[in-house]
Amino acid sequence: MRRCVVFGASREKDYGNLRSLISDEDFIACADGGYEIAVSIGLKPDIVIGDGDSGGAASSGVAGGVARITLPREKDATDLACAVDHCLGLGYTDFLLLCCTGNRFDHHFANVCLLERLSERGARGVLRDGKNRVLLHSGGAMRFTADSDHKYISLLALDEKICGVTLTGLKYPLRDACLERSSQIGVSNEFILPEATIEIKKGKALVVFSGD
Repeated sequence: MRRCVVFGASREKDYGNLRSLISDEDFIACADGGYEIAVSIGLKPDIVIGDGDSGGAASSGVAGGVARITLPREKDATDLACAVDHCLGLGYTDFLLLCCTGNRFDHHFANVCLLERLSERGARGVLRDGKNRVLLHSGGAMRFTADSDHKYISLLALDEKICGVTLTGLKYPLRDACLERSSQIGVSNEFILPEATIEIKKGKALVVFSGD
């Protein structure tokens, strides 16, 4: 099945970089004002979902042929969460979340937490912006490849404590360690090999790739 790309309404400096991440085969969903961003980089969204308070789903400017779901302004979830849930209901299991960071911190943090929501529903999500790539590590061993766009790789515990943490192929290795959520020990590691492995025996964490 195709990947689902979901646009939030946060502004980016380099939209050309975002466009390079998207293929013609992707299903494009926009949360409210994300519609304007998607259109500005030459995309035609498949669906727009939102309450119109950031200029998207309730706007008369949505092009013909684009499905639209207008949400009430008073609700128990953000437009982005509603868009993600709708696309999960369509059967998508591979998600790329764009324009979801920056601006308001509460929305920024809530959007990162959507990675856990996706995992709980049997899907995989990656959140990207101009400098960062964020994904959820829910246990086991995961292999990662170094890339020129992201100098640093950080491991941030989501649970109060994650245990059995082993890092190989990185400048600062660990073996069968425990990391607490309040600890900063997992921040700003670096690749020393083309590939690195992060193993977690107990707990969930965020893996964050960052540029300078």
